[in-house]
Order: sequence, then structure tokens, then C-alpha cells
Amino acid sequence: MKKLLVTCLFLFYVNLVKGQDPTNTSFQYGRLEYNPSYGGGDGPGKIGIRSSSRTSFYPVRGPFSYSTFSMDYSPCKESLGRIGLGLLATNETQGDGFLKINKVAFNFGIGIPINKHSAISAGFRPGLVFQNVDWNEFIFSDQLDPIRGIMQQPSSNQNANLDLSTVTNWDFGLRYNLYNSKAAYFMAGIGVFNAFEPQIGLLNRATLPRRFSLQLSLLHKSKLKDNISYHFYFRGDLQNNFKYGALNFETYFGSKISAGAGLKLPLINPYGVKNNLYPSLLFGYQANPVFKIYAAVETNVMGVNIAGKTSSFEVGIVLINNKKVCGLNDMKDLYKYDFRDKSQPLNCPRFRNTDGKIETF
Repeated sequence: MKKLLVTCLFLFYVNLVKGQDPTNTSFQYGRLEYNPSYGGGDGPGKIGIRSSSRTSFYPVRGPFSYSTFSMDYSPCKESLGRIGLGLLATNETQGDGFLKINKVAFNFGIGIPINKHSAISAGFRPGLVFQNVDWNEFIFSDQLDPIRGIMQQPSSNQNANLDLSTVTNWDFGLRYNLYNSKAAYFMAGIGVFNAFEPQIGLLNRATLPRRFSLQLSLLHKSKLKDNISYHFYFRGDLQNNFKYGALNFETYFGSKISAGAGLKLPLINPYGVKNNLYPSLLFGYQANPVFKIYAAVETNVMGVNIAGKTSSFEVGIVLINNKKVCGLNDMKDLYKYDFRDKSQPLNCPRFRNTDGKIETF
């Protein structure tokens, strides 16, 4: 009966979400996944590595897990603008491990300065999506007997060579940054994911629905204390009948500690699951100028629940290798160099003063 229940719930879930893409609580840290235009966004000569793992606990069907890994790099030499190259890999496991979706994509980005206070960036990402299941978790009709119930015999579906479904996928992104070195920075971005709506599936082919994502962020530095800054992040997604909105706020105390809170509102109105409100808490610790670890927790507090409340836990890291920045070959030289007083050190593009923080802006 357990396997039969798993089969029914699996089919119900696939019909419910229609291929809904997973979303992170601290979405601002996985910025290459968040928007393909972030490729090479850490600066010329730098390698940025970001990884996170998120587990959601559902009372009905066990946990969902979602892990991401991204790496991007921007060469020092420029022609028309700053070129960024990147790699993105994700792994998604739904329920008791019977449905797994893996994605691997190559990211290409370019940033073009408009003036010394603003820039526009664009990116695109071709990739592959792999979907497979563990057929031992399912019970099919030819394994049922009206008298004996479930029979321990192989199903004809298990020999249908349907262990893996693979499709190509494309994502696109555009981003505008406005820099004001005195007090605030602003970013507005838009992304289009699953742009050509590929067909994927094992028993039946289904459309991977196109997702539109709007992102806004604002960084404001305190006028009272130079080492305190406030960050606001908004993300709104529309994917088929699934609507999603989230707002995260973080405060950086010095260059090591960050803390904040968030609020997420997913809407899946046509299927009866609606208006679930998810508050979250965010924490970060930056051990040195190149490494940061963060964590987030969330739970739903209102709306229509599926047999109980759900909660999620997320942890991740950010690693920025700045050993070589356009001719600076030694780590000591980099730390000695004063970026605040020079807008174009060593013929590089304009640097923002981050006071040693690893920022997501």
C-alpha cells in the first residue's frame, strides 16, 4: 500500500505543479542561477564559486532536496565590455528519492558600462536537463490482483527503457546596475527560463513551462556608521499557474556578520493551494575577504496547507578567488592596494568599495 500511495501522490504532484522550478530561500546568493547576466560579475580576473543545499520537509511525502553549484570567471582583457564565462549544475530530488532532475548548463555573459555610475549586462545559458526515477518505488496496474492485492512481480513498464529522459534547455537574462559610490546601489533584472519550453517526461511527455523572473535589489550604506549596510532583495516569478514573490532584507555588521529576515508568498490558486506565507531568518558569516558561509530557515504560517505545515533549511557557501586581479599576482599586494581612491586601478574597470564584504549585488 505504501508504494501504491507513493505512485498516486507522484502523479498528483506532477499534475499540481506542472513542472514548477525550485526556489531558494537566500536566492540572492545563488546569483548565477538567479540571472544568467551575472556571469563574470565578481570582477575581472576573479573566479566566483557558489554552492547551496536546501531541504524542504513536507508532511505528506517526505523531504524535497535541491542543491546548486556554480562557477564563473571574467578575463582581465576587455574589448567591447566585460566577458563572463560560467558553469551551473543543479540536482533536485522530490519525495522519497523516486524522481530526480539534474541540470548542467554553460553560462555566457557580457557587461557593458554606460558611464562610471551605471552598466548593463546580458547573459544566456544553454544546458541539458536529465530526469530519471527509481521504478522500484512504483506499483503499476499489472502488479495488482483483485484477490491477492499487490503481487511481487516485475512490471512491463520497468522494461520500457524509460530510466532517463534528456532535453536541451535555454535561459536568458538582462540586468541594469546603477552605482552611487556615496550611499546606495540599485539593480533591476529580468530572466526567462526554460525559454523554448522543452518536452520532458518518462511515461508521458510534458512541457517544461517557461518561467519569467523579475529581480530588484537595493544596497544602502549607513550614514551613521561606515561599516553597516542594508540590503533589500525582491524576486517575483511567474511560471504557468504558479506565482511566487519573495522579499529578503539583510544587515551587514562590519565585514564579517550579516543577519536578516525574509517573506515568501507562493500562489497556486487553480489547484486549491494558495496564499501560503513563509517567513524566514537569514544568517551569514564571512571568515575572510574571500569566503562566506550562510544559512536560512523558513516555515509556513498561514494559508491552505497540504496536511500540515512545511519547513525548509538551507546552507551555502560563497568563495571569491581574488589572488590575481589584472596584474596583481600576490595576495599581499591586493590587500595593500587602496581601491577606494582610484576608479580604474591597473587599467581595470571601475571597482566599487565593498569594505571587504562579499556582496550579492
